[in-house]
Amino acid sequence: MQTQEPMQGVSARITGRVYEVAAPTGNGPVVVTVRVSHGKDKTTGNYRPSSWYRIKCFAAKQPELAKLNPQKDDLITFETYGGTDEWTDKEGKKRSDKVWFYVAATKHSSGEAYRDDREAKPPSAKDYAAKRAEFARPADADEVPW
Repeated sequence: MQTQEPMQGVSARITGRVYEVAAPTGNGPVVVTVRVSHGKDKTTGNYRPSSWYRIKCFAAKQPELAKLNPQKDDLITFETYGGTDEWTDKEGKKRSDKVWFYVAATKHSSGEAYRDDREAKPPSAKDYAAKRAEFARPADADEVPW
């Protein structure tokens, strides 16, 4: 599986409930699956479909994520930037999937009601470019660590 560099300026603040935390195999990333509920439709009273996100956390940020200790149903706000995973399946077809890369996170206490602060501005593309540099592969590295 090959992970492409994210597009410039594609960043997201994702707040949702942790569904699953998949431990890495070898030197791979920790993958956190998050469900974001969109509440009820005011006209029909039916619940809207949830959105699902996969957030990858590579070695450089894993100790930070471990301190957060995400568990199923924890409410967490993730600061992320987007990218694309590409691979070839068993039938030889090229496949791809959108994925989000971990930058930082805030865990909300169980009794705390989360309020999305629409006034707050997300970090700029320049801020995320500096964060991406933390994940850059050294020029003399022989292989990709994931």
